[in-house]
Amino acid sequence: MNLIKGEHMMLKIAIVGFGNAGFQAVKAIRQLGKTAEIHVYSDKSLPPSNPMLTTYYVKESIPYDAMFPYGFMKQIQAEYGIVFHADTPVYAIDGPKRAVLFMDGSREIFDRILIATGALPFLPSTGWAGLERVMVMRTPEDACRLKETLDKQDIKSILVVGASMIGIKIAELARQRGIRCTMVDGAPYMFPMAAFESTADRVRQFLTDKGTLLSFSALLSDIRQDFGNRLTAVMKDGRTFTADIILVCIGTRANTACIRDDSIKVNRGILVDSRMMTNCEGVYAAGDCSEGYELQSGIPKIIGLWANAGYQGRTAGINMAGGQETFKHGLLCNISHFMGMDFIGMGDASGLDEQDEVYEYEKGSLYLKAVKRNGTIKCINMLDGAPVSGIIKNYFMKILDGRVGGMDMQLYGILVGAGIPGEFIGFMGGKC
Repeated sequence: MNLIKGEHMMLKIAIVGFGNAGFQAVKAIRQLGKTAEIHVYSDKSLPPSNPMLTTYYVKESIPYDAMFPYGFMKQIQAEYGIVFHADTPVYAIDGPKRAVLFMDGSREIFDRILIATGALPFLPSTGWAGLERVMVMRTPEDACRLKETLDKQDIKSILVVGASMIGIKIAELARQRGIRCTMVDGAPYMFPMAAFESTADRVRQFLTDKGTLLSFSALLSDIRQDFGNRLTAVMKDGRTFTADIILVCIGTRANTACIRDDSIKVNRGILVDSRMMTNCEGVYAAGDCSEGYELQSGIPKIIGLWANAGYQGRTAGINMAGGQETFKHGLLCNISHFMGMDFIGMGDASGLDEQDEVYEYEKGSLYLKAVKRNGTIKCINMLDGAPVSGIIKNYFMKILDGRVGGMDMQLYGILVGAGIPGEFIGFMGGKC
């Protein structure tokens, strides 16, 4: 380590990839008053963007600029004093030597490196990427491509492969534009890692009532295009679905392409400790490319959430600048608003058994289901109730972290006032 307290040397830091994790790392370094020389390498020229805002732009609910919550690069460079290397993909990271290797064969040595390359949409076949109307939805470029196609071409049908959080937003914008939408998924029901089957059934019925066609246990095998540019998705069981546009929304994969040897340990993502450091001293990873601490399981997991990436990036930034910070925020949590419905899933909904305790409540549009195992909350599902979901999530995390001694009377009152039954709060373990 080239800089410790009392030394008068300037740290030279590389940030590889510049999404939310990379930005929050830069911000944390500067907030500590560090005058580090920070180089940011990106394979794009765009500033950090929020993937969940892409569909809002296509819907015209927000302007183009709103997809970039931290502003544009000139503003970020001026405020945080970074050297931004646009359109400069990194070929590899030499962890033991703390070196960044570039496509032209050159390399640069740094005191600290943060790998914040995010995740990439998963396409089962790279051959489909060449089909003009087979699309993914992750980046501002993806959003612009879809919007331009919808604005300029006669699109009557959309097929969404993947009943995911982003897939359901595609169905929403299709409905807004009066385009027939079919959604298919390989799982037996929606959101299988986040939703109980009973919750998923209610979401399915809601979407069906809104005109979205749904099919499940449908694993994608192939996509074919005819001479009229119509696309046909072929499922492994032989079912076919035809549409003008196909959006493949079946998840993402950690972007670990810059890890080209086994010197930096990688599982599904880059493995890090509680300080977000890899097994190589001075080399960190944060965001969707990393496997960080997950509070419920106590093991490293990829948690592909915007807020999670920010927490991890901030943790890495503090430690890279010489501070002391540990990451303990990770919890599987999904929230999505679509067509007037809110879905909230907290914890792990998979692997339930007969010994689990179950609480279920329904009144009007509010639906609650929670499961406890061995006396501890395992998972919570909510339909509607989004305004108080943050209170419930924070309490859930306190329970998992062993920090609960009771619920504040004011928070208890807010929950009850929002229609959350006292019995549910008690089932969680909440008491004034």
